[in-house]
Amino acid sequence: MRFFYRINAVHFALFFVILTIVIPGLVVGILNEFFVFEENRFETNHTRLFISIFVAPFFETILFQSVAFKYLRKLRFLNDYTITFLSACLFALSHTDLTTAISSFIGGICFCFAYIISEKRNWSPFLMVFAIHALRNSFVLVCLNKV
Repeated sequence: MRFFYRINAVHFALFFVILTIVIPGLVVGILNEFFVFEENRFETNHTRLFISIFVAPFFETILFQSVAFKYLRKLRFLNDYTITFLSACLFALSHTDLTTAISSFIGGICFCFAYIISEKRNWSPFLMVFAIHALRNSFVLVCLNKV
């Protein structure tokens, strides 16, 4: 855990971008060995790319991290771990198919973890998670040849 408090903001963001790509990719890859998932249909156009890289991460970070932590922390019986789990579940449900939902759940946990650590480091948690999410979506789209 100390590792996250010693690295600078750029390395922190890159670590979480990689984490949100590798872990969901491994989990979904393993699940694909046992189950057949319908492939996500993705239309390639500039509007869709803009939404996937900028608009969705912006609003999802507001809703699933900023708002979730701000308001759910007021409920004294919920700790950050419970809020992280609830936020990740809602984040997963907001995505289209089962493969994406599984990947989004794991990514949601990573985004919340990055949000909490960014708060403790006195960085802007919103900007950090938004940047991680936008970079993650960019890399995934490039890797899937959707650009």
